[in-house]
Amino acid sequence: MLDKVIDRLHDPAVYALPAMALLIVIEMLALKYGDDQDGRPGYDLRDHRASILTGIGALVSSTTLRTVALALYLLVYEYVAPGTCPPARG
Repeated sequence: MLDKVIDRLHDPAVYALPAMALLIVIEMLALKYGDDQDGRPGYDLRDHRASILTGIGALVSSTTLRTVALALYLLVYEYVAPGTCPPARG
């Protein structure tokens, strides 16, 4: 039984994604039905826009850097691969 638990712990996303979704739902319910004594709203449109743009920017930069790295690896593989080097004389 402990082996099954340990096997599932190798992938933390199994627990992190449902927990994050649950926390988002709890936060939405708290903002909608919560006691708002100080008069401030929970989230503003600017907060949403900044968060979404930050995520999109991270996705674009990560994709760009990974594409550049792949292109460099392909160039190295094509021109410096061990099979293309002349054999050593000795």
